[in-house]
Parts: sequence; structure tokens; C-alpha cells
Amino acid sequence: MVNTGKPSSGCEACRARHIKCDGSRPSCMRCQKLKRICPGYRDLSKVRFGGKPASRKGNTPTYEHKPKSISDHVGDSLLGNFVGTESFRTADPMAISHFVPGSMNSVPRAMEALFGQRSLSSMHLRIPEHEAAQCFFLANFILLPSTATKMGHLNFIIPLLNTASERSPLRSAFSAVSLASLGAQPNSLGLLSKAKLSYVQALKQINVALADPKLAKEDSIMATTLLLTVYEVMVRPETDRKGWHSHKTHIDGAVALITFGRRRLFRSKISRELFLSIRELMTIEYIGTSKAPNRGVYWWTNRVPEEEVSQRYALLNLHVAELREDNNKITTLSPQTACNTEIVVEFLARAEQLEKQYRDWQESQASCWEPTTVAWVDNEDTMGFATSEAFPGRVEAFTDLTAAYRYNIARSSQILVWTSILRAVAWTEYPEDYRLTTSYSNARRRCIELIDGIIASIPFFLGWKERSDKVLAGESQSACGSNSKVIGVGAFYVMWPMFVAANSDFATPEQRAFVKGRLTYIAQNFGIDQADRLIQVC
Repeated sequence: MVNTGKPSSGCEACRARHIKCDGSRPSCMRCQKLKRICPGYRDLSKVRFGGKPASRKGNTPTYEHKPKSISDHVGDSLLGNFVGTESFRTADPMAISHFVPGSMNSVPRAMEALFGQRSLSSMHLRIPEHEAAQCFFLANFILLPSTATKMGHLNFIIPLLNTASERSPLRSAFSAVSLASLGAQPNSLGLLSKAKLSYVQALKQINVALADPKLAKEDSIMATTLLLTVYEVMVRPETDRKGWHSHKTHIDGAVALITFGRRRLFRSKISRELFLSIRELMTIEYIGTSKAPNRGVYWWTNRVPEEEVSQRYALLNLHVAELREDNNKITTLSPQTACNTEIVVEFLARAEQLEKQYRDWQESQASCWEPTTVAWVDNEDTMGFATSEAFPGRVEAFTDLTAAYRYNIARSSQILVWTSILRAVAWTEYPEDYRLTTSYSNARRRCIELIDGIIASIPFFLGWKERSDKVLAGESQSACGSNSKVIGVGAFYVMWPMFVAANSDFATPEQRAFVKGRLTYIAQNFGIDQADRLIQVC
């Protein structure tokens, strides 16, 4: 606004942006049209002409004293030099909710006030962007361990940041993913260029660290490679690679750090959590690219102690990666000689045995992760498959996000096992139509069940509301308190199962349209660019 010699009567948001305000109360029309919270108006009785505040003595300005709101406290205590304060370094390393004054129940409300879509504009008026980005990432993409699986998501980042130096590559990588996550939100796209600068700085720093054999074995270096992988999932890479394996560079780097290290790397709790996280990312990457794991399947399942159900889950999934690599080799064998036929038949028996092992594991050991049906959606409840939040049919809920993720990964792996079986059957039956075989009938029935299950679980991951006052949620906790709203890790967890389901021959056109719509929602609302890349190949 141009200074006309008299104080502006506009709201704080319009004054900060130097635009005309209509002065409507309690909130101006401009803020209402932009769907943001209007911060209100200043007291003109305490402002002199020329826009300067009145003073009592000398040039000391006076302001009306108001009690601080919860969000003000969060801005002061949680976000004030967030990861550099002494309180951050000395507090409980596995949680950050203690930084917020008051009870735990106030944390979700404070986070919503700070990071809700309606308040992002006003947030930037009072909180430095890099501090807001850090807290946004912690609240949305770091998950504390659950009681069902005892697994979190990137929760080891918090204690590692406690001890990281200011010039650590971990801090640069953390800054990159934080700015990238917040940069995808409305009115914050300008942060993406700053995120890229932090990403480039982290690359330079980690290259220097890797040249030092001692530094290369530190947990913070492995954690940095994981954060760089997360960044590449969020932000489109320089090379326009499509599909799931567009972020494989730093996964391979993390695997190299694990396999080149010694067993002592896994003695601490943080080292074990890092190993399990890297193994999880590697497994999905290798399944997607049909690559057998380095050092063999059993090396990766005997490094650290874990529960039998989790160890069996990891073992079966690693066998799928191994199976898919062999599948690509044998189904291209030509001609159909007796020797080649024997190889394919042996592979088919191995694939069928793996499928049986999955069913036995699901029935006997994975019952603690099984979902429950919490709602049914009728056809008339959906306005269009591409824009629907839930697909017609049942809607599933789980005890927590990690249990849901693992159960769905097992589902998607079984679909891929059946795909391998059918490829082998097609080879042995050629030139006859393999779709007339019993194997095809069994695959069709089972894959339809698995795809329906994945589709039914999607609302749980993305926070579908059956009613306006009821949100699907389990025991999962974000690093900033109870999970009362959608957090970005759910979007991370559901993308691969959705991708597998939509690309199956047994998915219906309606299911594919629904999956593409949900991937579009993830790309637009969570800032995960890989979702947009997956749409192109679904």
C-alpha cells in the first residue's frame, strides 16, 4: 500500500503484501477468497500518522499486550532455531513433542494451526521458512515406532541430528527434504529452488565424507543417503526417468555402505534401525527392477535380531526380487528344447512354492497385521472414480501405518509372484493359449482378491473420512505428537502397492482410474513427485 499520510486500516496479511484490503470484519474478503485465515487488524488508536507506532518515552514503541496462542508458543519454542538449540540436543532423542508447551493434546492443534492449508500464508508472516519447513517435515514424514511392528519411518534422524555438526551432510540433506516437502504446499513453491541448493550442498559434503574410510562408516552418512533418496522421491530428478526406479542412485549407495561395512555397524539401536530401513528400500527397489540382492537373500535376514514375523516377511520379499531376476532370464529362452523346458519347469515349481509360503505366512504369522472392514461404499456414493476418496466396496483399517504398509507389500509381492508363474506357464504351453489352463484360473481368482484388498486399504493411508467427525487412524504417531490428521508417510507407504495393482492384467479400468486419481492427489497434496511419474506408466 502507498503511504498516504494516514495509517492503513487493512488486515495484517494485506498490509504485509502491500495490497488493498476491504476492511471487512472479522476477516477481510480477500483472505476469504484465498481460503486463508485472516490474521485480523491492528489497533489504530495506538498508531500515529505515517504508520509509526506511538511512543511514551523517547522513541520506544508501545504495543498492546496479548496472551500468546498455542501456535505462537510453537513458533517461539519449537521453531526458534529448531535443530540447533541446546534443548533439542539434550532432550529425549526419539521424540520432539516435548518442545511444545502444554499437554500432548495441544500438539495436533498447534501443528494444524501452523501447517493447515488455510494457514500457510499467515505462517510465513511470523516463522522463518527454513524452521517452518523442518517442523513440517518432522510432523508429516517421520513416524515413531508402533506397538504392532515396532518399526517407524526415519525416526532415527532425530537422535542423529542431536549430535550432528553444523556442517554435517546430514543437516544439509535434512534441510533439502524439509524445504522440498513444504515447498510443494500452496504459496510455498519458491522453497524448491532453496531445497535444490541444500541438496547440491549435501551431495558435495557426502562425497567428501565417503573419501574418508572412518567417516564413511558413521550412521549419519547412511542416514544422509536415505534422506537424499527421500528428496529424489519428492523432487523430479534432472534426468527424466519414469517409473519406480527413478530414485535408485542413492539406494545403491546406501546398500554399498551396508555391505562394505562390518558387523559392528549394527550393534547400536540406531545402526539396526538404519539397516532395516535400507533393507526395506532396497527390497522394493530390487523387486521393481528385477534384481537379486547383493550377497544373497539370507545375508540380509541374519544381520540384526528381529521378530519372526518381520524376518519372514523380509525373507519372502527378497525371494521375490530373486525370482523376478530369474524370470527375466528363463522366459526369454529359445527354442523350447528339452533342456530349456526343464529349466522353466523347475522355475515354475519354485514360484508356486513361494506363493504357497506367502499364503502360509499370511495365515499363521501375519494375523497381527490383518485389516478389518470398517465401512462399505456404494456406487452412488462416488462422483467419479478418478476423484473419489474411496472405491466402491469395502474399506479397510489397520492397527497402524507400518502394519498396513507391510501387509500391502506382501499383497503386491504375491501379485508379482503370480505374474511370474503365468509367464512360465505361457512359455511351457506355447503355442496353446495359457489362459485356458488351471494356473491362469487360480491366478485370476487370487490376484483379484489381492488387488481388491489393496484398493480397499488406500483410504486408510490417505486419511479418508467416513463421516466429517471420523477419520481412519490407527496407533501411528508422527514425531510431533498423536496422528490426528493425514501425514505424508502414509502416501509414501501406499504408492508401490497401488502401482503394482494398477499394472496387473486383472485390474479393472475403474480400479486403474481410481489409482491414477489417488496418485494425482498424492502428487498435488503431499509434494511427492514420484507419484506423478508413476501415473505416466500406470
